[in-house]
Amino acid sequence: MTKTVKKVFIYQRFSHWSEYINEAKHKSLEGQKVAIHHGEEVLGEGMLLSYKKVTDPASNSLFITCEIVTKEGEQSFFGENLEVIPQTQW
Repeated sequence: MTKTVKKVFIYQRFSHWSEYINEAKHKSLEGQKVAIHHGEEVLGEGMLLSYKKVTDPASNSLFITCEIVTKEGEQSFFGENLEVIPQTQW
């Protein structure tokens, strides 16, 4: 009895897999302490409530919107090139 092994490669539609993995990463960060960065600038730190990517159909630009809870209350961020980075210390 011989087994045939079929190799599978993710060459086609890799961008879809990348988006899926990125969404899952940010979904798992909900409820965790994060820092919102725009380049080197830290815009805020707190517990992540929500994260969403929004595409503007007119300009085909990608925007990120997210909400965090800080000591001062809820803060919302919206813009291009925002990065959510997990923090290990409270």
